[in-house]
Amino acid sequence: MRFLPLLTLLAAPLVHAGSLAPDLRDALTSATPHDRIPIVVLMEAFPERERMLDQVRGMPPERRRAHVVAALKALAERSQAPVRAVLAGERTRVLWGVNGLALTATPETIARLAALPEVRWVLHDGGRGEPAGGGTPTLTGPTGGDVSGPNPDATIRPEVTAMGAPQVWNQLGYTGAGVIVAVLDTGVWRSHPDLADHIWTNLDEVPGNGVDDDGNGYVDDTWGWDLCNGDNDPSSGTHGTQVAGQVAGDGTNGVVTGMAPDAELMVLGFDCSPPDSIGWEASDYAIANGAHVITESFIWPWEDPPDYEGWRRQTDTELAAGILHLNAAGNDGQNQGLRPVPYNVSAPANCPPPWLHPDQTLLGGISSVVAVANID
Repeated sequence: MRFLPLLTLLAAPLVHAGSLAPDLRDALTSATPHDRIPIVVLMEAFPERERMLDQVRGMPPERRRAHVVAALKALAERSQAPVRAVLAGERTRVLWGVNGLALTATPETIARLAALPEVRWVLHDGGRGEPAGGGTPTLTGPTGGDVSGPNPDATIRPEVTAMGAPQVWNQLGYTGAGVIVAVLDTGVWRSHPDLADHIWTNLDEVPGNGVDDDGNGYVDDTWGWDLCNGDNDPSSGTHGTQVAGQVAGDGTNGVVTGMAPDAELMVLGFDCSPPDSIGWEASDYAIANGAHVITESFIWPWEDPPDYEGWRRQTDTELAAGILHLNAAGNDGQNQGLRPVPYNVSAPANCPPPWLHPDQTLLGGISSVVAVANID
C-alpha cells in the first residue's frame, strides 16, 4: 500500500505554514501515517531575556535559581495545556527551560499541533550531538564531598599550573569547595580514585528504593542520570571521566588534573548521539537540582542542524538562574572542509558569553555560555 506524505496534509488550511521547521518538513515527506517521528514542540510563550534578568536582579543566588525554575515550570504548565489536550495521554518530556515538549508523534498529530496558535515551532528532534574533541582532616561540601584540597604529595599537571590554578588555590583560597559542577558528557567512572570523593549526592533521594522520592521525575537519581538509557547509572563513558578529571581530579592517584579539586560532580550522561531535547533536558536537571556550573563537552554541529532558537532560550534560562555554562569550542578549527568558519563553532558554544568588554559589539545579546577553546 502506498501512503501519501504529510505534505498532502499540509495543503489543508488547518496548518500554519511557519509552524513546522524545515528539517521536520523534510522528514515528513517520506513518512507514512503510522510512523512516529521524534519532535519538540516549542511554545510561543517565553519571557524575553532582559525581562527575566530584571526579575531576579539583586536576589541571593539560590533564591534566584528557585524563582527562575518555579516561574518557567509554571509557564510551561499553563501554556502547554492546549498541546496536552491534543496529545491525550501521549508520553512526553517537559522541557521547561525552553518551554517545550519532547515526544514522538504521527504525521496527523504533528499537523494538529502545528495548527495550534499557542505553538511557535514544531521541530524534528534530530540534531545530533557529539563529544567535542578529560593525612589532612576531611571537610565536607554541599552533599558530603571531600574538600581537603588537592593531594599535597601529588604532581600537578603542567596544564593546570599553566592556567594559574595553584595561585588561585594558595593565594585566594578557592579550590571549588561548595560548588556543584554538572558534567554533561558521556558519563563518569564514579569510583575513579581522583573523583570518588567528589561525586554529588542527591540528598532528597533514598537510594535503591525504586521510588521518585523528590518528585523530580527521575527514580533513584542519587548522583545524576543517564539521559540516553533513561536510568540512574550515568557511568558508561570515558570522555566524560576525562572531563570530570579536568574539573575536580584531586591527585589521590598521584597527579592533580583538576582546576577545582574540591568541587562536586553532578553527572548527566548521554553516551549516544543525542538530539537537541536531551541537551535541554540535562540543563533543566542541572538547574533544578542545584548545579552552580555546567560543563558541556558536547556540541551540536550545523550540518545536522540544531534548533538555534531553542539553544538561545536554554542559555537565557541558565543566565537568569545564575548558572555559568562552559562549553567546548574551536575543536574543529582545522576542519575547514566540513565545518568552515563560522560553523567550526557549534551550538551551544556559539551563544554569546555572559559578559562583554565595553569595546565589543554584538547583535543578539548575551547568554550563560563561556566557550572554551579546547576541552578534549
